Amino acid sequence: MFCNNCGANRVPNLTACHICGHVEQGGQISVTPGQSLTVTPPSIDSGGFVWGFFGFIFSALLFPLILFFQWKDQMPLRARAMLIGYLIGFIVCIIILVIVGMIIIVNYDAIYEWLNESAGVVIISLRSLRR
Repeated sequence: MFCNNCGANRVPNLTACHICGHVEQGGQISVTPGQSLTVTPPSIDSGGFVWGFFGFIFSALLFPLILFFQWKDQMPLRARAMLIGYLIGFIVCIIILVIVGMIIIVNYDAIYEWLNESAGVVIISLRSLRR
């Protein structure tokens, strides 16, 4: 027999599920002597914006991806929200890198001249310190 609420295998002679505590119709919990009833509360799986934002912020790291694979069975909503945030953050990072790379390629000569001028100023100031 299975629980109507969580689908777990039910212990015979109990009217309540030993996993989620759901009481079947007929309503009374009966435990025979020598038999214990252990009710484990279900974990709160609230996916949502916070976990998606967490995945987005840490998308440069593999931490959200590791948490996804750890949580995908126990807390699927939270894992899915984090994976979506991770993927969005990863795509945004790639787009930013491509745009910055294109800006550097287009303005290579100006950047090269600026770096030479800046390095020249630093070298001149260091030489003046030696004297």
